Amino acid sequence: MISKLIEFRSKPRIDENVIIEDYVVLGRSNVIGAGAVLHTGTITGDNVRIDGLVTVSKPPLRPAPGNDTCQIGSGSVLGTGTILYRGSSIGERCLLEEYVVIREGVTVGDGSQIGRGVTIEAGCTLGKNCQLLPNACLTAGTVLEEGCCIGAGAVLSRQMRLPAGSSVPPGAVLSAETEEQTPPASL
Repeated sequence: MISKLIEFRSKPRIDENVIIEDYVVLGRSNVIGAGAVLHTGTITGDNVRIDGLVTVSKPPLRPAPGNDTCQIGSGSVLGTGTILYRGSSIGERCLLEEYVVIREGVTVGDGSQIGRGVTIEAGCTLGKNCQLLPNACLTAGTVLEEGCCIGAGAVLSRQMRLPAGSSVPPGAVLSAETEEQTPPASL
């Protein structure tokens, strides 16, 4: 089902069983995979690839005022099964691998790479060129400055702030409550 109230900057390639709700704006040369759902408020740049079974601009259970759109920058790729909540923003040239979940109020900087199965909770911010390896988890309010790398399976707990270029090893569990100050540039 494709709404008549959407704006195409040029006709995208749309596979079967795609749902596009009202008030969606798609950039030029987008590709949308089978079974994808683009809810109201989806806005994409040009040359965005949305693989099959992706959900974009999913309304959160408790919507916050001002979170009316979900923006995806030009040249970004959303892997199969990824879920982006309304109020999130993905920069240009980002790669989100399969089954990534990004909650409302999250900003992902240009050129960032998010590995398979990563969860980023509400209100997190990633600077440019960050890398999150598979199954990492950022809890609410975490901030990664430019160029941070988070190892596979690592968990950063509430309100963590990592300075530019920081690395967190695989499987690490960091919490703002247990750290006296921000961790060093490499753990």
